Amino acid sequence: MMRPPVRRLLPLVALLSPLFTAPATAAPGDLDYTFHSFGWTTLPAGSAGIMHTMAVQSDGKILLAGSEQSGPAEDLVLRRVLPDGSPDTSFNGTGRTALAVAESDIGHAIAFQSDGKILVAGGALASDSASFLLARYLTNGALDPAFAAGAGYVTYYFPPAAGGRARAIAVQSDGKILIAGESEKVIRYHADGTLDTAFSTGGGQVHAIALQTDGKILLASDAAFSVTRRNADGTPDLSFNGTGKSVIPAAATAGSMKRLAVQTDGKILAAGSFVPGGGGSDLGVVRIRTDGTLDPAFNATGLAVSGLGAAETSSLILQSDGKILVAGTRGEDISLARFNANGLYDATFGTGGKVQTDFGASSETCAGAAFLPNGKLITAGRYRASALVQPEFFLARYQMTALPEIAVEQPAGTELANNALLPVDFGLVPTAAGGSKIFTVRNAGQSTLTGLTLSFAAGGNPSDFSFSPPAAATLTSGAETTFTVSFNPATPGARTATLQVLSNDSDDNPFLIRLTGTRAEPGIAWRLIYFSTTENTGNAADMSDPDHDGIPNIVEYATNSHPLQFSPPPGSLQKVGNNLEFTYTRPATAVPELTYQPEASSLVTAPWGTTNVTSTIINTTAGIQTVKVTVPASTGIRFVRLRITRPQ
Repeated sequence: MMRPPVRRLLPLVALLSPLFTAPATAAPGDLDYTFHSFGWTTLPAGSAGIMHTMAVQSDGKILLAGSEQSGPAEDLVLRRVLPDGSPDTSFNGTGRTALAVAESDIGHAIAFQSDGKILVAGGALASDSASFLLARYLTNGALDPAFAAGAGYVTYYFPPAAGGRARAIAVQSDGKILIAGESEKVIRYHADGTLDTAFSTGGGQVHAIALQTDGKILLASDAAFSVTRRNADGTPDLSFNGTGKSVIPAAATAGSMKRLAVQTDGKILAAGSFVPGGGGSDLGVVRIRTDGTLDPAFNATGLAVSGLGAAETSSLILQSDGKILVAGTRGEDISLARFNANGLYDATFGTGGKVQTDFGASSETCAGAAFLPNGKLITAGRYRASALVQPEFFLARYQMTALPEIAVEQPAGTELANNALLPVDFGLVPTAAGGSKIFTVRNAGQSTLTGLTLSFAAGGNPSDFSFSPPAAATLTSGAETTFTVSFNPATPGARTATLQVLSNDSDDNPFLIRLTGTRAEPGIAWRLIYFSTTENTGNAADMSDPDHDGIPNIVEYATNSHPLQFSPPPGSLQKVGNNLEFTYTRPATAVPELTYQPEASSLVTAPWGTTNVTSTIINTTAGIQTVKVTVPASTGIRFVRLRITRPQ
């Protein structure tokens, strides 16, 4: 079972708990808990699978490259997963493709061509040779038959003592491909996979290649702990520090240069492991001016270290806002550090500019990090829960910007969950004036909440509810506003609606509030109004007479009288010509649930009957009917009565 991660604060404090709750607000550097609930997930790694690098396509799909065991050999394996971490079955049918060239084939670096084709550089190793390996894949995961004379891959042979695997790749603007790594050479291929024999240059042990806008080539090398710059033809650029090489001072050496990036102003960033001032190794970044000298405007010395300690660098990312992100592995944890453009820690990120994540495994190795199209950071690597189980791969997603975070309360102080199963209930109401509730909207995030509007979703009975718009449509961090929802049911019965609270909160837009309420049937409503109960018992019972006027409740209700105030006998009786006319009033809503039976008799004790007794509605005003009962007059005494019953 996947265990929740631990984010370590610095100084490091391990916090492992079987009960893990996501933070109420998402801050830069937090795991994104909308991604597989914990912010991370695992993938099968295959037999002895190792991931060496990762990259993200423009559509958000994620490529993972490395190697897996295949019998006695080791194959280069390239995987593609969807942004949600599931295998992309449009890639070779399974989301995985394997390449077998030599005894041990490994993928170390990924690059994309402008047409979307995928390049993977690595090594094809055997007992008697060590070759660079370059493969090109179509977007569907198949080797490209238009590359390397139909093979889809090409190798560059080195004697065992002189070569190794390619660890870096870059595509020039003319489509030519540069690869370099564990050798003293940088190799260039034409776009069709043929070797560019006009290009040849040394590079030492190269871990990264970057290209300037003028076509010049930058190489990060462990050789003399340096960054070198070559002209487009491979010759040294002597305008770069006079030698074509920028050597990091001895006070910050003894580490490794692993990644490069070029700023829009041409300044060069190099990330790796440094030993500043003779202390312990630390993950950090240097910035080099265009002339090859260290930039003193960057953290005063040209060097900024993370304070994370000894760490292996896997990615250097220059953000669009100029901030600098470094990812890697420290010990057995995932390490991230972010610097401002001036080389100082970005205090808005993690704790003091640093994040260290422990998934609770025996070992974790970060193979790389990249931004997704939605601005979130995805990291990937190898995960092993314990020494007793096979390794897996992991994907972890981080929130990288301060976000607004909508919180809705009803009543104030009681926070609602988005689309909660338990609705906000207006209860049982007696009339169309069903009441109202005030909702509070609060911005619990770190950036401004905007576009706050309300609407009803389709379905239910939205016409029986209404709302007043929020008092404010924009909320700064910590600010709040209110809106009111009213329940105005037109007819009796249960009513539902779903209110949508719209905003720029990316993971709660819309915020859904289920509403419900019930308008009581007329008799029940009458009891609620006068007796605050729905039960036919006690003073509210049909045959009770709480005002002692001799008229039971059922008659008071049936004739629109007040059950708690003395009422005269309902109706009036008069002789009109040869008829007796008894006139009374009744609420139209009571007619469906009661039986009104006028009857006549010559004696009170004689049988009552309905012969020749007629009823006519002579007027209806505001839901009150006036009814005239006509009974033929006779000689002697004549009695008329109105019998009211409630059908069982």
